[in-house]
Amino acid sequence: MKPSDALKQIQAILGVVADGVWGQKSQSALNSLIQIKEAPTWPFSMSIDGDDIVVNDVVITCFGGWGTGIADPSDNGNTASGMNTRNRPVVGVSVAMDGRQFTTLTPAEHRALDGAPIPRLLNDHGLTAWHTPVEVTIGDITFVPPDGIVDLGPALQASEPGQPHALDLTPLAAQHFKTGMLLRQLAEDFEARGSFRIIGGAKLVPA
Repeated sequence: MKPSDALKQIQAILGVVADGVWGQKSQSALNSLIQIKEAPTWPFSMSIDGDDIVVNDVVITCFGGWGTGIADPSDNGNTASGMNTRNRPVVGVSVAMDGRQFTTLTPAEHRALDGAPIPRLLNDHGLTAWHTPVEVTIGDITFVPPDGIVDLGPALQASEPGQPHALDLTPLAAQHFKTGMLLRQLAEDFEARGSFRIIGGAKLVPA
């Protein structure tokens, strides 16, 4: 097969004029087909400290319910780990892992998570390492929610200029930092600047 014949076949697949000459229209059609995109830039970064992954000076908010209720009626409480925050008390966190390293996400979830600074954390069985402990520090209070990582997020779209949104707590976890707030109030209004450390996270990053 001559090179021009091969090009004609490719052009026919792409739906452009099959003239055997690779021009701008052929390249644009190919780009559209494979959806060439660069990973978006996230407003925070991580560092490695020994075996841990560390993220400093970020915005921390709430997600999900508290086991006997949920503030957002459109939220069914399901998490990526399989725990349901609406139906059971979950004291955990949600961390944005790079969506490009997952094969089962929806297009919307990819838009929310692709390019996240934290890679997908994997256990010894090659599965997402749910329940990995995370040490959260806000002000002079440090707390390790016992359920660890239970979900993916917050999304890239949750951040605003100067407000890098990088961690979500369940209301029961947030209660350790704002003891005087009702759970529903925490779910709706909790926001604080802080840092977190994924304990042993560096060892869970695939080689």
